[in-house]
Amino acid sequence: MTQQARFSSLLEQVSLVHVFLPCYLFVLGWLRWYFAIPSSVVLALGVFAAFRALRTSDSEDAEPREGTGQSRRARIINEVGIIALAVLVVAFSGMGGFAHQVPDYAMKHNSFLKDFIESAWPIGYVQRGDSASGPLVTYFAFYLPHAAVDKLMGWRAANLSSLLWTMLGVYLCVAWFLRLVGSRSVKYAVFFLFFNGLDTGCHRHDSVLAGFGHCRARTTPRHVSELRRGAHVGARQLAVFQE
Repeated sequence: MTQQARFSSLLEQVSLVHVFLPCYLFVLGWLRWYFAIPSSVVLALGVFAAFRALRTSDSEDAEPREGTGQSRRARIINEVGIIALAVLVVAFSGMGGFAHQVPDYAMKHNSFLKDFIESAWPIGYVQRGDSASGPLVTYFAFYLPHAAVDKLMGWRAANLSSLLWTMLGVYLCVAWFLRLVGSRSVKYAVFFLFFNGLDTGCHRHDSVLAGFGHCRARTTPRHVSELRRGAHVGARQLAVFQE
C-alpha cells in the first residue's frame, strides 16, 4: 500500500471515529439500559466491520491526481501547512473560550455545554407555569464528547477538549475536500476555509443586498433588541461560568 493510500485509509478511519463517538455517547446517555446495551453493541460491531472493510479494501482509486511527484519533504511541508491553517481558523473562532466569542456562542452554546455537564442525561427543561418537563431537542451531538470529558476532568478540560475536537473536525473536512478535489495543495485548503459567500457582501453592502433574507435579518429592530436582551442574559451566564 502506497503512502497516499495509507493516508486515505487513515482519513476514513479517523472520520468514522469522529462521527461514531457522539452517537455512542447519545445511545448510552439517552436510551434506557435495555435499549442502550444492544444498540451500543450493534454500533460497535458496525464500526468494527467498517474498520475491517477499510483495511482490506483497495485504496488505489483514492490517491490524489496531482502532486504524486512531490518529494517526501515537500509533502510534509504541505501537510503541515494544511494542519496549521485548520488550527489557526479554530483557534481564533472563540471555541473553548481561548479567543473572542460572538454573542450567539457565548450565550447559547456555552449554556448548552454547561447544562450537559451539570444536568443528568437525558436533559429536560421545565417551562415556566408548566409542571411537566420537555426534552432538549436540538443538534447536540457536538457537545457530548466535551461534556463527558468535563464530568470526569472539569470545566477547563471540557473547553480544551472542545477546541481540540473542533480542530480535528475542521481538519477532516479540509482533508475530505482536498481528496475530492484530487490535490493536497495548501491553496485549495485556503480556498475551502476562507470561502464565504454572501455574508461578506452583507457586511460591506448591507443596504444594497437588503433583499436577501439573511442580510435583512442582521438589521431588523427585532434582531437588535434580541441582541440587547441577550447581552444581559449572557453577562449573568458568564458570571456564573467564572465562579
